[in-house]
Amino acid sequence: KHLVGDIELFHFAANRFLLLLEYASK
Repeated sequence: KHLVGDIELFHFAANRFLLLLEYASK
């Protein structure tokens, strides 16, 4: 299992989640 791939996936998901939060808070 590749740890780097998991970190990149988590980072991508976190960015999408923060974008969604920012959009919803407007």
